[in-house]
Amino acid sequence: MKSLALFIFSIVFSAQSYGFPEMGDQAILTGTIAVNGEPFPAKLQQQLVEQKGDGEEMLLTSQFFIEDTLASDESEWKKRKDLPDNSLVQMILAVCEQQGGVKESIKVPAGTYDTCKFPIEENGMAQFGVKPAGFSSQSQISGFYWIGLAPFALIKIHQVESDEQRTFALDLELSEFTGQ
Repeated sequence: MKSLALFIFSIVFSAQSYGFPEMGDQAILTGTIAVNGEPFPAKLQQQLVEQKGDGEEMLLTSQFFIEDTLASDESEWKKRKDLPDNSLVQMILAVCEQQGGVKESIKVPAGTYDTCKFPIEENGMAQFGVKPAGFSSQSQISGFYWIGLAPFALIKIHQVESDEQRTFALDLELSEFTGQ
């Protein structure tokens, strides 16, 4: 089943960082990915692992695990200026409703957070979305993500994607982090 799961769940990340842009920052979100209702343990791990020169560019890695098996491993160089800091996250939280979000205080394994809950767009990957490969252009995407003050700002995600053949449901919550 594990090899079949890896074949089916080729995951692509669109990871945007909104928390603390410091070397070594790491966030781990845990939960489940369900395929046609059958749940499997899942984990998303993001970390700033390397920097260039004076630290103005950092390498962000995003790894997705299903049943403790690496299903996707993505890396992208990000400019420090593109990694918003605490003040930007606080500003996003302050104008949450004006940006189409909903303010919520939520409890996850890493603690209790004041968050802004945003809908995931139907027409494609949201900025924090995880998209299973192989879906048709007719697939439907729905769900929400919650951002707050933590490395990478992703506190929780609930995403459902379905087409005429299958349904994936992803539910992850921040379980641990290192960083400021």
